[in-house]
Amino acid sequence: MLKALIRVRIGSMFSGGAGKGGKRKRLSAAGMIAIFALLALTFAVFFLSIAAPLALVLVPMGLEAQYFAIFNLVTFGIVFVLSVFETKSELFECRDNELLLSMPIRPRDIVLSRAISVILLNLAEAMIISLPAVAMFVIAGGSAWYIPSAIISSVLIAMLATALSSAVGYLVALIASRIKHNTIITVLLTLGFLALYFVGYNAFLGAIEMLESDPDAAGDAIASTLAPLAFMGSISLFKPLETTMFVVICVGVVILAWAIISKHYIKIITRKATVGKKAYVRRELSGSSVLVALSKKELRGFFSNSAYILNGIMGALFQIVLAVMLVISRDSIGGLSVALGSFGGEGILELLCTVVLIGCSAMSTISASALSLEGKCFWIVKSSPIPTDALLYAKLVPHLAVSLPASLISSVIAAIAIGASPLWWLFMLLLPVVANLVFAMLGLILNIAMPKFEFANVAQVVKQSMPVFIITLGGMLLLLLIGGAALGLSLLLGSALAAVIISALFVVLLLIMYLILTGPSRRRLERL
Repeated sequence: MLKALIRVRIGSMFSGGAGKGGKRKRLSAAGMIAIFALLALTFAVFFLSIAAPLALVLVPMGLEAQYFAIFNLVTFGIVFVLSVFETKSELFECRDNELLLSMPIRPRDIVLSRAISVILLNLAEAMIISLPAVAMFVIAGGSAWYIPSAIISSVLIAMLATALSSAVGYLVALIASRIKHNTIITVLLTLGFLALYFVGYNAFLGAIEMLESDPDAAGDAIASTLAPLAFMGSISLFKPLETTMFVVICVGVVILAWAIISKHYIKIITRKATVGKKAYVRRELSGSSVLVALSKKELRGFFSNSAYILNGIMGALFQIVLAVMLVISRDSIGGLSVALGSFGGEGILELLCTVVLIGCSAMSTISASALSLEGKCFWIVKSSPIPTDALLYAKLVPHLAVSLPASLISSVIAAIAIGASPLWWLFMLLLPVVANLVFAMLGLILNIAMPKFEFANVAQVVKQSMPVFIITLGGMLLLLLIGGAALGLSLLLGSALAAVIISALFVVLLLIMYLILTGPSRRRLERL
């Protein structure tokens, strides 16, 4: 039974759209794997660029333990932060909980099968971080004999992070089961974790900048700072005592977390939050249009699901973070503007800031999972006398309700921080609005083309579905392409003309997205 549960969980992770037939399902799964591999390659290149300056300084100085300590801590932190609420959703919020509990299946088997699926994802994330670090270790002169131990240590760290994130997810689920409106608490806790992560990440980048400016002094500082944490790097060098202690700790934490969650599993998933009495207040009922009613339904569905919120607003959150960073580094912007002006002409800084804001907005994935979240209740929508156009527009409302205010706020803050001229103010305000309309329509078009109505929990739709993968990867690639095009056009034609060309491009894309959404996508939605 345990093997069957594991097979079902892994299969559901890579199941694609709503197509019928084994061939289409296999093609969908292959597409998911290909997109995930491309996304993994992108992040691997990013971590390789971070590992290079560290390895070239620390390894020749004989600070291999400190080098691996840095990346083991980074691996643990990223895996832990990314999986805290993934484990909550995967372990305690699956739609088949009641079905499985009605069968003669032990709770510990249910917990183990779902934990294994999370561990596999976390192992993939750990390898994306550790393999570039190991490669740079060998390139910098480290012994290749340490490659197996470094990889094994990454596996152990991923398992430890999963066990601890499962424990935190257990606590969050326990708190959520005792209160009625728990979405806001979950969102705030996650944003708190992300804030801590960004603080640590900035400190990490500061250390890398020190290495580039003064390698010897920075290497000595890192050696003294990480001396108490060298234990985390010693396991990658397969030192017997440290490795044995860490294996015992990992195994003990994993078994303890599994035992505690299994013991209280039924109590948590069957507990209902107590609802106090509420006096009835008579109100006048007022009618509304179909579009308004559907829009309210979509907004209620979005703001009542923490997983949907957290995975969908990342692009908007990055925009706000970027604007705040511009304000913090306002003193150094003047020199940067002068340097960029000598390179690409007046207005290049405003152009690049706008391009980065656009790239961040492309990572908002709310509309890319809006249709799939109808799930098995989609037949209710199909059987209702609802105009297809109203349904299409209502699915865009949550995305635009989040992304447009975030873009406008971040654009205003960025324009003030860099001292943009009135003409560039207009460009920085209007272009992100047009871009958000394009990405909202693109996400819905992809979701209509590749819906996923069968899922065990919401995380499989908002985090692991193919439209979300495409939008996330596409946002990263688009940022690179538009950024390169903006620089090239600025050199050839000037920043002002480059801004006009990019604006015209997005207006054309907006028209194309609208024609596709109201044409082929509308007809496909009617056939679903």
